[in-house]
Amino acid sequence: MTLPSTTPISLPFSASTLASSVSFQGSFSLGGLFGLPLPSGWTAQTTISFSYSNSVVGIGISSTAGPSGSGLTISGSADTTGNFNVSVSGNMSLAGVTISGVSASWASGSPFVFAGTISIGGSSLAVSGSYTNTSTWTFSANGSTSIFGTTVAASGSIVSTSGTVSGSYTMSLNNFTVATGMTINSLVMSWSPSGGLTGSGALVLGGTTLNLSGAYTDSSNWSFDASGSLSLFGATVTATGTVTKSSGSISGCYSMAMGDISVVTGMTVNGLTMRWCQGQGLTGSGALVIGGTTLNLSGSYTNISNWAFNANGSLTLFGVSVVATGSYVKSAGVTSGSYSMAMGNIAVVAGMTVNGLTMTWTPGQGLTGVGALVLGGTTLNLSGSYSNNSNWAFTAAGSLSLFGQSVTASGTYTKSGGTTSGSYSMPLNPFSAVPGMSLSNMVMSWTPGQGLTGIGSLSLGGTSLSVNDTYSDSNNWSFTAGGSLSLFGTSFSVLGSF
Repeated sequence: MTLPSTTPISLPFSASTLASSVSFQGSFSLGGLFGLPLPSGWTAQTTISFSYSNSVVGIGISSTAGPSGSGLTISGSADTTGNFNVSVSGNMSLAGVTISGVSASWASGSPFVFAGTISIGGSSLAVSGSYTNTSTWTFSANGSTSIFGTTVAASGSIVSTSGTVSGSYTMSLNNFTVATGMTINSLVMSWSPSGGLTGSGALVLGGTTLNLSGAYTDSSNWSFDASGSLSLFGATVTATGTVTKSSGSISGCYSMAMGDISVVTGMTVNGLTMRWCQGQGLTGSGALVIGGTTLNLSGSYTNISNWAFNANGSLTLFGVSVVATGSYVKSAGVTSGSYSMAMGNIAVVAGMTVNGLTMTWTPGQGLTGVGALVLGGTTLNLSGSYSNNSNWAFTAAGSLSLFGQSVTASGTYTKSGGTTSGSYSMPLNPFSAVPGMSLSNMVMSWTPGQGLTGIGSLSLGGTSLSVNDTYSDSNNWSFTAGGSLSLFGTSFSVLGSF
């Protein structure tokens, strides 16, 4: 070894006896000890003493290294032919990794074989290795370490061949719960000096799997990134995002932008975005286009056969903002549910107020409604359908009481392209409005703005007169007669009202 001197060298000599000796002493600064690599920033302080007695040279070696002159200790002896035999204890560095607790013997002519521990993932792992020179060495995992709070065996080797470092340690955790509600299947962690501790596995969500790639510092600090796509609602979607644990607190989600997706026939959710967050499972938000406007939805998803979307807001129907309630659910493959909007008493057009109107939406049927129209002092049930504010229809659905008899109503009142048309018709059986006033062929009709009117025949003197009727209720009506009447062989014009 050729050592650069950092202090003066002294050569004291005494020859007081037949055995004379000389010692060669000094302090030398080295970047390594016998070629053993030191952790970055360390220096070695080495003392070599020589003795000469009876033609025999003795060499004593004592060296310490570290950030402050301690940490790795080598002590032993050598001879002038280059042979040495030393003991080594403390810490050393390979590929930037500190190997602690080294304690071994090393003699010239053989590789340095050692055992110690390294720190990975906030825990320690036993390793064993062999060192020939700075370009040729290896150290292998030789035990277990703790990851995510559980003990796991590590296998593999880190190898330097001609200065090229390769290899890694592998730790298989299988299906492992890294946090409540977050089980990663086939989780395999891998460690290398350059890459640190990383992992890969699959998160089961939505009845399928999402590949994850992770990085791990310790049990309180790790992250897993979404790495691929999965199938939701029968469509393939790419997932993005990261779930992170930092200083013990978990945050972050995985997001899947579905766009406009048909979840069932007749139900397309626009701008649907699904999210998975730890402890919350798979949820989503989007908008359902109904009635020419949009209704916000919030959803939850277990798998393609089990999901739900809840109404989450209001929409505009007949020009009025109304809150929607309800859920549409798929359970074990069977769909059910609806969204309901209680409109109350609403004027759909001037002169036509539908009382207690409730609109309902279901896939395949669209937006329908039920309510009651007050006419003739009583109510007529209506059933409606609604496309948008310019296109809707209400159909008579039931009977009402007119002139003391129950009359079935028919007909539809429609708004199409913004134009209204139609009426409700109620044909009456022959009746007497008052004693002595017999009416037949009477048909009542209702339209907005005109109210309830009718046309029929009045029997008078063996002939019939055409009559028109206006009707408010059973106590408020009038008949107007017009036509010709034959009496005593003479025809008379008749005009009047009752």
